Order: sequence, then C-alpha cells, then structure tokens
Amino acid sequence: MATPETSAGVLLVDDHPANLVALEATLAPLGQRLVQARSGEEALRQLLQDEFACIVLDVQMPRLDGFQTAKLIKGRERTRHTPLLFLTAYHRENADVLNGYAQGAVDYIVKPFDPDVLRTKVAVFVDLYLQLERARGHRTLLADGERLVMSRETSVRLRAAMEELRREAGPLPMVDAVMAAAPVGLALLDPQLRFLRINAALAAVHGMQAEAALGRSLWELAPQLAPAVQLQVQRVLRSGRARQGVPVALEVPPHSGHWRHFLASYYPLRSSESAAEGVGVIVLDVTDQRAAERALHHSLELLALAGERLFTSLEPEATLDSVARLIVERVADGCLVDLVGSDGTLEPAALAHAHPRQEARLRELQQRHGPDRFADARTEVLRERRSRVVPPPTEAELTAGAHDAEHLRLLRELGAQGAFIVPLRVGQRVLGTLSVLYDRGRSSWRPEELALLEEVAARAALAIDHARLYREAQAAIHMRDEFIAVASHELRTPLTPLQMRLQSLQRQLEVLSQTDGAVRGMHAAMEGMSRQVRKLAVLVDRLLDVSQVSAQRLHLELEPVDLREVAREVIARSQPAATAHDETLLLEAPEPVAGLWDRTRLEQVVSNLLSNAIKYGAGHPVRVRVEAHRGVAQLSVHDEGIGIAPEHLSRIFGKFERAVSERHYGGLGLGLYITHQIVEALGGHIGVMSALGAGATFTVTLPQRLAPDAPLEEEARPH
Repeated sequence: MATPETSAGVLLVDDHPANLVALEATLAPLGQRLVQARSGEEALRQLLQDEFACIVLDVQMPRLDGFQTAKLIKGRERTRHTPLLFLTAYHRENADVLNGYAQGAVDYIVKPFDPDVLRTKVAVFVDLYLQLERARGHRTLLADGERLVMSRETSVRLRAAMEELRREAGPLPMVDAVMAAAPVGLALLDPQLRFLRINAALAAVHGMQAEAALGRSLWELAPQLAPAVQLQVQRVLRSGRARQGVPVALEVPPHSGHWRHFLASYYPLRSSESAAEGVGVIVLDVTDQRAAERALHHSLELLALAGERLFTSLEPEATLDSVARLIVERVADGCLVDLVGSDGTLEPAALAHAHPRQEARLRELQQRHGPDRFADARTEVLRERRSRVVPPPTEAELTAGAHDAEHLRLLRELGAQGAFIVPLRVGQRVLGTLSVLYDRGRSSWRPEELALLEEVAARAALAIDHARLYREAQAAIHMRDEFIAVASHELRTPLTPLQMRLQSLQRQLEVLSQTDGAVRGMHAAMEGMSRQVRKLAVLVDRLLDVSQVSAQRLHLELEPVDLREVAREVIARSQPAATAHDETLLLEAPEPVAGLWDRTRLEQVVSNLLSNAIKYGAGHPVRVRVEAHRGVAQLSVHDEGIGIAPEHLSRIFGKFERAVSERHYGGLGLGLYITHQIVEALGGHIGVMSALGAGATFTVTLPQRLAPDAPLEEEARPH
C-alpha cells in the first residue's frame, strides 16, 4: 500500500456522482489518493489547495465544461504542467477531440472506457510524478544533510580541529574518521584554497588519493574551478555566513567530454569567537539526479507531443506517419510500423528515418527484398504480446541474411542496426508492431526508456485504432445516408399520388356530405386519413433533408424574399393545428423584412419552429415576431408551454435529439436539427432561451444581403 511519502493525488472531475464512483473503483487498485470534484469550479478550488499527478476530466459538464476548465488550469503557472486526461462519449465530434488537445490534454479516453487502459495510463503519470518528487527530495535531503554535518556536535569538532591545527598539535583522528565515512565530498580549506583536510570521496573527483591532495592548492589541482571557489570562500570569510547549494559543473576526467554536476556548500570555520579562519566545504554529486530530471522532462514532453501529434488527423495513413516521425524526431534514428493484415500477417504500413538517404534505402529494402531481418522477432512479439530487443547483427550475420550481392550492399550502406520492437496494443487486441531502430553506438536501453517507448506505442495504437474506427464509421454513415436518400425517394413516390387521390375523394365527399349524413362520417374519416398521410410525408421529407445535410448536398436557391410574408403564410397553414391544441397564433411584424434567401427553406424554418411551439405550447398563445435591425433580420417564436430543462439546451439542435419523452410527444427529433442546418447554410444563427415550465423562445438571425428599403422586384434583377 502506498504511504504518504510514496502516494500521489489524482483529481477526478465529473458532474455525475455515479461516474465518479466508477472512476474511483477503477483507479483504487493503484493505491493512490483519489480526490473527487463534481464541477469545473470545484476542481479549480482543489487545485488551489493541493498538487496532483494528473487530472481525469469529463468534457461534458454544465456551466464550466471540460475544455473551459482545462484552459483555466493551463493558464496557472502552478498547474500548467499537470497532465490532463479527457473523458468523452462516443458521440463526440472529431472537432471536440482536436479542441481537447489544443487545450493541453495529453490523452483522450472514450466512454465507456476500458478500466485496464485507464488504470495503466493514470499509473504512468503517477510514476512520473513520484520520480519527480524523488528528484525534488534529493535536493531537500542535501540541505538536511548539510545541516546535519554542520550540526552543533560536528561544528564543535571542526572548531576544535581548526584550533589544534593552528597550534600544530598533531593528528586529528576524530575528524579524519568523520570525513572518511561521509558519503559526500568534504574538505577544509584555508583562505589560499589549500586543502587542510579532504576526504576520499572529494579527492576521487580530482583523480587522486586524499593524502596526495593535503597541503596542495585548488589552483594547482583544478585551476578551472579555483576562481569560482575563491569567490565563494572570500564571501564566507568576509560575511561569516554560510553559502549553500552553489551549482558546480566539472569535466571528469579533464578533457574527457564527460561532465558531472555538483552542489557545493561553504561554511565558516572559527576558533573560539574570532573571525573565520577557514572554510568547510560539503560537495554533493547530483549528476544522476540532474539526468533523472532531464529524462523526466523529456518523457513528459514526449508524451505531451504524442498526444498532440497523434490525434491531429483521423486518417489512418497520416496517423501512422505521425507515429514514425515522432519516434525519429525524439527517440531513435529510424522507425518501422507494421500492421496486422486481413490474413493475420504483418504488413509494412509506415517508416521514417532521421536521414533522407537512409529512409530511401529502407524503402528500397522493403519494396525489393521483402521481409527484413526483424520479421521473425516481430512475429514473436505479435504472438507473445510483449516487447523484445534485437541487437545489431555481426558482419557474419549480415552476410548470411543477404539474398544477393545487391541486397548485401544495401544492408551495409544502411549499417548494422538493432531494434526495440513493441506491440501496438489496444486492450486485448494487437494491431501490429512498432520497431525502433538503433545502431552500435547504443550499447543498451535503460528500463525507463523502454517503458517510455511502450507508453508511446500504447498511445500510437489508440490513435491508429481511433483513425480506423473513424474511417469505418464514416463509411457506415455514408451507407446509411445513401440508404435514407433512396428509401425516402422510394417512399415519396407512392405518397404523392396517394395524397392527390385522397384530396380528390375529400372534395367529392364534401359535396355529397351536404345531403347525406352517412357520407359526412366518411368525410371525417377521410380527413383523418389525409392528416396521417401528410404527417408521413413530412417525416419522409425530413429524412431526405437529413441525408442531404449529412452529405453536404443541401441545395439553396437564393431569391428576394419577404420574411414577414413567409411568416404570415406559414401561420395561416398552421392555424388548424393550433386550433386543435386550443392555441392562438399571434404575429408581430410592423413592416416588411426583405432578404436574399431560399424561400422554400425559409418556410421550412418557420414551419418547424411553429410546429414545435404548437406541440409543446400547452394551450397557451404562440407569438411570432419578425423585425430587422442594421441589415440583420430576426425571427422569434415564443410559446408559454412546458419549456426545456437547462441540461438539454446544449444538445437540442443535435440529430435525433429530444428534450422530452417520445412516449408523450411523437417525432424523430430531426426538426430542430434540420432548422439549425438550414439557418447556418443561409449564413445565420439560431438560439434558444428556456426553462422548465416557463416556455421557450427560439430566435433566428439572418443577414439580409438586401437594402432594407429596396423593392423586392428591383433587388431580383441582376447587376
């Protein structure tokens, strides 16, 4: 179980308590501190009080949604580097995914999520956070260690040692024992930087035994360091105050090109109450900690870049190329991506190399010589679902693997390369393999490097799978739209003559019903049949409109139109329906409102909004207002009916979306969607204001594109 020192906080943000419970149950096995927030505002309050390894953030929330919350989090210096994992539902659009990455998300997880996948991703960020905390802890331990070494007891011993040195009283076995056992570099310097005492740890940095350094000056042993150390020593002697944590970089051994990093602290040494007569130096080697911090920064940067790059496109080919290019830019010389084909075998899908000429050779090898020397290893990785390192070949292995002299020439030009091969896994499925190429210059891979590559591969696999699913979904949507279009046309064909025949029969029965009571009953029944046929015709037309909108084939025929006149005509046609609902239709239109619009589509907009108001108006008056202001026409339809709950307002214009029970109110949930699409196609905007029990007001604004006082006939003429 994680202790407070080894645990990290994970912030879970979702407005649904049930979702928070599910998230907590999923992440509980990690043994970390899980903090819940039920809104974006509450999440921001938590971030003011605490620090978290990562944030799991739901996109769809009221008031402050996930994107807005992420923007505020990234805007604060303290939290801008905290990893964000967005949670979203399947129906979210691609634009939302891209928006998520634009707001700084490192990953995007689709609901319903795979618990193992979510737990693994959060575990990666928890591990990275704990590594960073340990790196910070090293610095804290350094300060604590320095204070410990210079504690009262040690200070007394050093002062006694200096006093004995001053009196030349002989050896100092106690001080020597302390210095010899210390795991950090320790030294006593006089004002001329001569070593009065030095332990083995610090002497080894200068490549010598401690005894050989005694009495010698730093100017002699490390002249490149002496000026900076002299400055620190003079400051300590002059002020009598310690200087802690001074960074020092030293080439060890000299001229080797290998640099080590240290933190040095300087303390004054006094005999009794006199001025400082020397300086005690504590030197801590922080090279490994610096390397760990750089590696951690590189890891976080690579993961963030992976999240940004891999989801910029939902085309599989572009995603595969992004995977290979990312690896080449940040990790290795070359990268090969192979995917499982329809027959279950691996097929080359993408490749990249840091050098264009080498990339061309890789392509030539693939095209002319078939599977490379890593083929068997890839098959094994695919079968066992775990990574494998393949070392570079010897010259004998290279020669034995060549098909002919030309093949051998290409292999030699490419160089002896090894590979780290990682499975591209999504849940229990393996989509293919990622082969990271390296040459003999790399002797080994550190465990953290392999873990990082496996995490990048996991993200790449998810991006590839998303791209594949997107393509399949697009194909399915296209097939559906084609089917709807064909079905709508086929249904429309018999409906038209049926409507005409019913209208003819109605007229005949209307004449006969004036003298025959039995015929009057038949006339009423016929009227009911006509209403149902008209309703069916409207549904078919809406399905046809949806297919046209989805295929971006919504045709507009622009002409000069008076919006007031359109509203009057639609209201007149809708009067029978309003009367059946005991509702009154009122029009407020003080003057004509002219514009360049598609008359048929504009009638459809007014009709859809009016039909909605009548359906949900609950027997109250429905008001339609038409006006214009500064070249913008405005149509508003207001009812005093059941209203719309706030949580439904954001999705009311979606396809097949409904804010009420279809058990009590019929329809396909397409009217407002089609209305929204038509208004946008005309360059306008539609909005709604509503609350439960308070009715609803739908407002449409449209650019007129005509001079408001110009006659419609003149505007219709070409210029």
